Amino acid sequence: MQTFSTKRILTSISVTIVTCFVCAVGASAQNLLIDPSFELNTGTLAGGWNFSGGVRSTGNWQPPPSTGGHSVRLPAGSVTLCYQGPLNPNLTNITAGSEFDLTAVGSITNAINSGFAGIQATFFSASGVNLGTVQTSPGNAIFSNQINSNTPPAEISSPSSIPTNAIWISLDTGVFTAPANTAYMDVYGIAVNVSGGSTWEDNFSLVAVPEPSSLLLAGMGLIGLVMCIRRRHTA
Repeated sequence: MQTFSTKRILTSISVTIVTCFVCAVGASAQNLLIDPSFELNTGTLAGGWNFSGGVRSTGNWQPPPSTGGHSVRLPAGSVTLCYQGPLNPNLTNITAGSEFDLTAVGSITNAINSGFAGIQATFFSASGVNLGTVQTSPGNAIFSNQINSNTPPAEISSPSSIPTNAIWISLDTGVFTAPANTAYMDVYGIAVNVSGGSTWEDNFSLVAVPEPSSLLLAGMGLIGLVMCIRRRHTA
């Protein structure tokens, strides 16, 4: 009876650790951005998108959105962008060494002759100094793969028609790390010195990357408990 009770206790502990482990991984995968697909039109003061040259699409003359009915249009020009910053509480109180990954999708309706577009992120100090990222350098944001002259445009049946088959390109900055003195971060959809046509971006996602050490410790603890239970079961 005592052995049976011990097994039940160990099994319960194991299940608890597994549950906590899954919850921790799930929490780390939470999208930290507000209105990431532009469907809600959340106000700036509520932590939604700021637009500087960029325009939330309304369904007119755009490639079919990746999901939902909206995306952001970044017209050709010197610099056009949308961004989220410290008004989104998820982007504040960031600890140095924290890791993140930013992804989105992008599309163009006309071939780009010059310039490029993509997504980027950077960290700031409490006084507003651009710290860049550990992977870049102070003042320099981390940038994703580019939408540029090599990117195929959406299919258009005639010059005045709306695109019928958008080609959405996956954009990803890769994992980047907050440097020392980080207080908050900014996330951008951006087009730089683009000529030839607009860029559309959609389905932004910013997730925190779990620390490898935390996952390793949880995994080792779980393995140890499972082995202990198996030994008692076979004894």
